[in-house]
Amino acid sequence: MLIPDNVFALMKHIIQLQIESEKRNSMTSVFFQIKNSVVICLSQQYF
Repeated sequence: MLIPDNVFALMKHIIQLQIESEKRNSMTSVFFQIKNSVVICLSQQYF
């Protein structure tokens, strides 16, 4: 079975988007972890 070029390009594009959203998700989760720990530290200092 031969895949047409445009279908192949579309599949590659979708895979690329998934990889980038994965990266963005891991970045935001790291950011939220840092933010949460900062909030916890501040709340422990002031309350």
